[in-house]
Amino acid sequence: MLEIGVLGPTRLSADGELLLLDRQLERALAVRLALAGGSGVSDETLARDLWGDRSADRSIAESLRVLVHRLRRTLGEHATAVRRTASGYAMDAVVTDLIALESALARPGPRRAILELWRGPAFADLRAIPFAAAEGERLDMVQVELWADRIEAELDRDPSLGVELERLVAENPLHERLAGLSAVSL
Repeated sequence: MLEIGVLGPTRLSADGELLLLDRQLERALAVRLALAGGSGVSDETLARDLWGDRSADRSIAESLRVLVHRLRRTLGEHATAVRRTASGYAMDAVVTDLIALESALARPGPRRAILELWRGPAFADLRAIPFAAAEGERLDMVQVELWADRIEAELDRDPSLGVELERLVAENPLHERLAGLSAVSL
């Protein structure tokens, strides 16, 4: 089974070995299919998610066939992970860091360790792709909320978090909770 990480630049591995996908659209296709959890994704949905409004200007089926062919070629011995189903293309892959994130968020308790799942901005190398831009922004907000939780819980014990708080306020000037924490911190 292929494993993909998206909480930072895209990381794809199989059997513990890192696989390099040099082309952005190949990485985006692999991630999008992995997000479907093994279910087929229709050609129209894939085209919209990968190319946005520009998808109307293309031969969707042909463009996807070429992209899937390139992805399979790049995956080499793992090419069979990508398959065509009655409902569209599917891939046997899991987005491991998102699964870990969802699992950690579902459990009560301290959130500090959850922040360590991030290796950088979510979908960092795919932000030019429509679905990745939207998902990346959503996960950025989750990360900001987790930082706010941590800062709120630990600021009085760890004054060094004030530096991180000021960085977050500068990056998110309209975030009311961060602004409030900043005022309390000062």
